[in-house]
Amino acid sequence: MDGETLPICSRFLTRDTAKYKDILLPLQIKSVVVKEGLKGIIYIEAFKQSHVANAINGISALNQFQVTMVPIKEMVDTLRVVKDIPQLKVNSYVRLKRTMYKDDLAQVDWVDVAQSKVNLRIVPRIDYTRMRGALRTEADRNHKVKRRPMPRLFDLDRIKEIGGEVTNDGDFVIFEGNSYRRGFLYKSFPMSAIVSPIF
Repeated sequence: MDGETLPICSRFLTRDTAKYKDILLPLQIKSVVVKEGLKGIIYIEAFKQSHVANAINGISALNQFQVTMVPIKEMVDTLRVVKDIPQLKVNSYVRLKRTMYKDDLAQVDWVDVAQSKVNLRIVPRIDYTRMRGALRTEADRNHKVKRRPMPRLFDLDRIKEIGGEVTNDGDFVIFEGNSYRRGFLYKSFPMSAIVSPIF
């Protein structure tokens, strides 16, 4: 938490007791939260945006014209508390506990504390038996994967052999929406999807 937002949060407490102590008009907000690592943003819980505007009125450090409502689909993730996940460090190892990569070992590439996400470097699981693009047949379209593919480093030649289309983005090769570099998949996962660092 940075040195500016914490004092601002505490001002809501003093305003609620000082400004409104003699009248029956308390601040109509439920909570004020600052997420560690997310500088310059304060979350205020209220039923209406007008209640937030009224609460921050007179606090010069807050710009009333930058008040925006968190989209409903993001509200839960905004204040989700991640449990049992120690401080993740770049290059430390973790395991995934769901998705196709359940129980696979992965290496931390970078961490986004504010969004509770971690970008991992992992050996991809690509089905090289399923044709793509112009090489796809009706059987391929109806093909259902019974078992998850074996972990193998990304093989550009094999991808081309099965009709896969790739693009380049700097050092990365993009295939079916995923990013690969030096054979590894680089992909973001929510912190809730990983097990504590292995070592």
